[in-house]
Amino acid sequence: MKWACGEETSTHTWNEDLIRSIFSNQEALNILRIPLPHRPIPDFRIWRGDQSGLYSVRSGYRWLISSELGVSWDLNAVQDEWLGRFFKSLWSLDLTPKIRIFVWRMIQNYCPTFSNLHIRRINTNLHCLLCGSAPETNVHLLRDCSFVNGVCAGLGINLTAPSANQDWLKWLADFFVSLGMHLRRTLIIIYWVASNKHLHENSTQSIQGLINSVRVYLHEIAGLTSSVSAPLAEVRNDRWSPPGHNVFKVNFDASFNSLQHSSVSGIIIRDENGMTMAASSYPHCFVADPESAEALSCLQALVFA
Repeated sequence: MKWACGEETSTHTWNEDLIRSIFSNQEALNILRIPLPHRPIPDFRIWRGDQSGLYSVRSGYRWLISSELGVSWDLNAVQDEWLGRFFKSLWSLDLTPKIRIFVWRMIQNYCPTFSNLHIRRINTNLHCLLCGSAPETNVHLLRDCSFVNGVCAGLGINLTAPSANQDWLKWLADFFVSLGMHLRRTLIIIYWVASNKHLHENSTQSIQGLINSVRVYLHEIAGLTSSVSAPLAEVRNDRWSPPGHNVFKVNFDASFNSLQHSSVSGIIIRDENGMTMAASSYPHCFVADPESAEALSCLQALVFA
């Protein structure tokens, strides 16, 4: 019994009949969308705790710490659509890179919260200095802290309670994307100012005092933004450029159908005079995403050339 068929030929594909007979329809579709290499490659083990797939003491230690904190470190989850939308919204904000990177570090649980310091035996105090009602974790500071909730409410942001058994990262992503651009910026500045006062300056303020600090920071950002003139729009030159003498140029592109998870690759080969030497198109089934469609188009162009 083989999961793939045509292993000795160029038509190396999934054994669709076998897969559909074992798995549910959705599971089978997810499996069939996984691209297969055009030549047999033996299976091997990878370590999911690091993007390189190789185990290291550092990645193993990080995985153990994350397990104790109850935080999911599944790297594949970062590629989920909801988290992708969150990061896209975050990076598009008109804020300095250090603020956006701080939020990324907080979500990844890289910041020195009291819980992280306690695990490393650096700090014996666990409770949040802002509210004093619960252990200070990244989840607590970003969502559950009554002090942060009070600051958000004073600036027009109502931190909605998550639904039962909802992953906190998904809650944060859904809530953040639902806000307007101004409230997104305000929420990030709240996290940033509260962190500076608490984690770095080791000082506390009243809720109204922190609200005033956030307003001052937002006013400064607005002044800097208005004083900087908008850059001129970049002029794109999409005209085709010919190759050198006695050289052929291959261009390719792909279209992706997200509903049917299919794509079509278009390929054209031209000489230095722009004359078409060859052209072709190829349909593809069970394509996972637009990036996979582009990769398949590139691979098909190489094979066609």
